[in-house]
Amino acid sequence: MEHIKQNDKDCLPIIQTSGCRFRCDGLAAEYRTGKLLTAEQLNETWKWAQATNRIGNIQPINCGVKLYEAFNPRCPKCPHWSDCKFNCEKDGAGIATRFLRQLGDNGRFIEVGTVRNGVVSWYPAISQEHRRMDVCIQKIKQGGPQGTHFRLVSKTAGLIEDPHNPAIAAQAVIYTVIYAYIPGETK
Repeated sequence: MEHIKQNDKDCLPIIQTSGCRFRCDGLAAEYRTGKLLTAEQLNETWKWAQATNRIGNIQPINCGVKLYEAFNPRCPKCPHWSDCKFNCEKDGAGIATRFLRQLGDNGRFIEVGTVRNGVVSWYPAISQEHRRMDVCIQKIKQGGPQGTHFRLVSKTAGLIEDPHNPAIAAQAVIYTVIYAYIPGETK
């Protein structure tokens, strides 16, 4: 399967420059269902995610970055860009679940824990039955202007797919977010 990369020309400029975690959520749904998302579906879900506050929509005063525009880490109007919650993902599992719906799956993803330095930490509220690594989204340090990047990896941290073309080289692994898949009710 040929997945659309985050920097595809048909994706919103903000997805192209800052949509790596978002695109990994889409990849999680695509790998789960065996179906592909379109750029139109990605753009629609980005707008939905901002409208429902699953992606930050609170812009700092005088930031200069506009909704859906490309991220500019060196914007002179926004010296606090690394702390900016505008265009940052807040509910990846909810976004990944929306992608499942677009692909005809009525299951859902829940975020269940993280991996740091090879150690899995399950969130306390997560039951034993949901403590599994169905999806792993790894945050890496990289040498580009944003400094970090997300990519889809296996339980053993092997790269499954980088949402960017070309793939971005990792300088170090920061952490990995873990989702569990919960099947929907069959009718």
